[in-house]
Amino acid sequence: MKYKIAVFIVSTILCFQCFSCQSKAEKKKMDMISNRIDEMKSKSFPSNEQDKQGTPDKIENGDEIIGIWEMENDYYAAIYEIVKYKGKYYGKIHYYNDGKEEYIAKGSKDDYFMEGITFQNGKYSTAKMYMPDGSYYEANIRLNGNELSVSMTIQGEAYKEIWKRKKPE
Repeated sequence: MKYKIAVFIVSTILCFQCFSCQSKAEKKKMDMISNRIDEMKSKSFPSNEQDKQGTPDKIENGDEIIGIWEMENDYYAAIYEIVKYKGKYYGKIHYYNDGKEEYIAKGSKDDYFMEGITFQNGKYSTAKMYMPDGSYYEANIRLNGNELSVSMTIQGEAYKEIWKRKKPE
């Protein structure tokens, strides 16, 4: 009986040490992401006029979505840009970091991850948001001032992100 109690106590102590290590690792990961986000936020990115996809279309009612957007949650942080080309809106990734992978825009077509957004009758259409493996999710886009709500269903679960417009420098 004493042996079983000793094993239980030792395994409990080891388990608490694991949680302690995980907590330290998570804090280190979040600190690294936070520092990198601050560094990326201080950079300026090309405007829609400088976008290599082509010349910008005329300003229309739905163009309020155009701009640079920041997103940060418990899992990752990112900086995106919405641009307009030939009457449709596209999402470009400038920066992404989940603590394991970091992506910095290459200035190529590989930076585009969202397509098919149009604006009709005061609403944005459903977009296709592509994942690195080539799969995609349909995302509903709603603009509310300086916040962009991006909702989708991932593996049967509703998922929503709030992107915040990057303030001009």
